[in-house]
Amino acid sequence: MTRRRLPILLVLVMCFPSAIAGELPFLLGGIQVNEPDHEHWTASLHASGMNTVETTVYAFQGNWDSDYLWWNDDEAAVLAEIRQAESAGLHVVLVLRLALDHAFEKNKFLWHGQIIPDSPAKIDSWFTQYTRFVLKWAAIAEAEGVDVLTVGSEIKELTATVPLGRVAEIKRFHGFRYYQQFLRKRALRFSDQLSERHYWTRGYPNFETLHGFVDARHAANMAWARQAHLRGGRASLKRLNARRRQLSAHWTRLIAAVRGVYRGKLTYAANFDHYEQVGFWSELDFIGINSYFSLRPHLDDPPGPDELLKQFTTAWQTIFTRIDSFRQSRGLENVPLLFTEIGYTFRRYSTVEPWNHGGFTVVGWKGHRRRLVVWGEQPIDRGERELALRALLAVHREQPARLRGLLYWKLSTDEEHERIEPFVLHIGEDSLDPSVPVLAGFN
Repeated sequence: MTRRRLPILLVLVMCFPSAIAGELPFLLGGIQVNEPDHEHWTASLHASGMNTVETTVYAFQGNWDSDYLWWNDDEAAVLAEIRQAESAGLHVVLVLRLALDHAFEKNKFLWHGQIIPDSPAKIDSWFTQYTRFVLKWAAIAEAEGVDVLTVGSEIKELTATVPLGRVAEIKRFHGFRYYQQFLRKRALRFSDQLSERHYWTRGYPNFETLHGFVDARHAANMAWARQAHLRGGRASLKRLNARRRQLSAHWTRLIAAVRGVYRGKLTYAANFDHYEQVGFWSELDFIGINSYFSLRPHLDDPPGPDELLKQFTTAWQTIFTRIDSFRQSRGLENVPLLFTEIGYTFRRYSTVEPWNHGGFTVVGWKGHRRRLVVWGEQPIDRGERELALRALLAVHREQPARLRGLLYWKLSTDEEHERIEPFVLHIGEDSLDPSVPVLAGFN
């Protein structure tokens, strides 16, 4: 039941004050890929046992360390999709996202999770603009009866608001020189299996050599880390915590402002490796996680389907145990969990690094077989993601009250979209993808 229909039940709610207006069922659905017919799209969701449309609006960022922010005022397609979903009796989750513009040279090799203006004044300016963007869509979400509004997605540095006890607590991929050197060394060992077509980064032509590519990537990430982590002696920790306090205050004000114009549910979509660094979950209605957790970090001898399912089930149990411990440690037991994104490509090894679909990775750590994986060149294997989702469903059924929704990245009514979207899952009455009935089992 959408909030738009609540006035019809006003008399009932007044007669029974204990009734909780606006409570949502398990939200099952996802985001589409260039659907030309919104009516066909929503009918296909129904036919696939789903009840939710996830739609999105972007703001755009110039240099990663700037306060240069802009967005489009006209998003007619988004409004049309919301209205069609409402008329079809589907729930709507609206996600506000920030895209890093790779036309800016300084953003080479970086992604939107690394955005962080380089001074307190620029942070203030950035939030003034971003709050205006969010409030615009909060007002639209209220007017259109949107069920859940997501106030941001995967902006890791901008939502890092938990106080640090020591600088070493900011362990992350981009910040460690030795780890970057380790990645470089591993890649060079496989130079005979790579060629120029593999040496690319978003928005820029291919590099001529593997050495040139990995050296440029290393330099970009280390330059980012030196600036973003405010390195410069003993004062680093003090400055980092001052920045985190500033960010926390901005998020508290933004959320309060949104609550002033929007009465639906609120969440933020944290990256799978960063939800513990978000300090404002208690101010939201869901703990939102983009669930790209690795389910098997190594590729040793290939297991059979039964063994793989068992491995994935154990991985999901471990993931939920950590999430549960985090919620308990922060007093968040009553804040339900929403997987604001989950997705796998339709290729083999999609569960190793579920976020990855292009480029290459050397997988396998100490004691395990090292293997080069060029993600876009793996054979099609829809069974692997089916097993990942089946394992998740089994773990979910052990404690169904914990997870209150799952939104898939991405869904399509047209199987031809596989040519342009590596994550696509074909849905609808004519779908033969084995993951579709597994997803329907969540509802």
